[in-house]
Amino acid sequence: MPVNPLRRVRKRVSRSLLREELDRQHDLLEEDLGTLRQRLAAEWADRSGSLGSELAYVHAELERLEGVMLRPPWANLIGGPLQKLDAYTAAFLNYATGEYGYAAQAGLRLSPDVEIVHGDGAVSIAAVTPRVIDVPFAIRALAGLPAGAAILDAGGSGSALAHSLAGLGYQVTVVDPVPYPLPHPRLTASAARLEAWAPPDEAFDAIVALAVLEHVGREEFHEQDDADLEGMAVVRGAAKAGAPLVLSVPVGAPATAWSHRVYDRERVDALLAGWQVDEALLLTPAEHGWDAAPAPAGHLPPGRLLVRAHLA
Repeated sequence: MPVNPLRRVRKRVSRSLLREELDRQHDLLEEDLGTLRQRLAAEWADRSGSLGSELAYVHAELERLEGVMLRPPWANLIGGPLQKLDAYTAAFLNYATGEYGYAAQAGLRLSPDVEIVHGDGAVSIAAVTPRVIDVPFAIRALAGLPAGAAILDAGGSGSALAHSLAGLGYQVTVVDPVPYPLPHPRLTASAARLEAWAPPDEAFDAIVALAVLEHVGREEFHEQDDADLEGMAVVRGAAKAGAPLVLSVPVGAPATAWSHRVYDRERVDALLAGWQVDEALLLTPAEHGWDAAPAPAGHLPPGRLLVRAHLA
């Protein structure tokens, strides 16, 4: 059957229009896909930036929580009120600041005038020590010395008195097995046991021996019953004639413990052989701390004897 030319023309036109339409739709689709890619890329960039910030926050928070878990419990008390102080932390503080704690192990603990104790939600005064009277008594006894006078502080490493005397203008020498922790240009420290110490050639203008003789010769693995008397003999030989002596020891029923002695009148007189006593006070414990009164000439009741004497 013959082909109608008009029909053939219509087919060609239809194909051409269809191709054009398809091309137009393809271009539109490509344009939409490009726009979509750009929008998705921008959204991903925004979300990834936010996600990065969130991940950084989570990482930092995990580190903080890990630090909280690893640090000691008492660290949470820093900056907190006294009421949050618990019994375990109080026990740690008492140990850390006590005579066997970290400062003491480092040789940096100085004997306090007032001892503080920590408790469960509380801090209180445990004791007022005899130092509240010993130290001012010693400074008063040495007040007549001229500036630059040479003072021997026997066993003074646990006290700031030697440093105070050096600050007042005296030349101070501390003799103690424990090194003296406070440096001063007018202070010399000799790490030696008192009874074994070799004094310098130049004699001293004054002697201080506060709360030390009861411990001399009672050190662990070096216990000698008469080391205190030997130490006083060394001190006596190192003093100038007329030099003042300030001394304190515990008194009462005679006793010798692993770390110290308690002196009776006979032993005190042996310590002071060669010295002329100018003043003797008996310190007795009281509710508010210590009371001082003239010491009796005979029997010594329990307390601490505080003596000012001079070399005869």
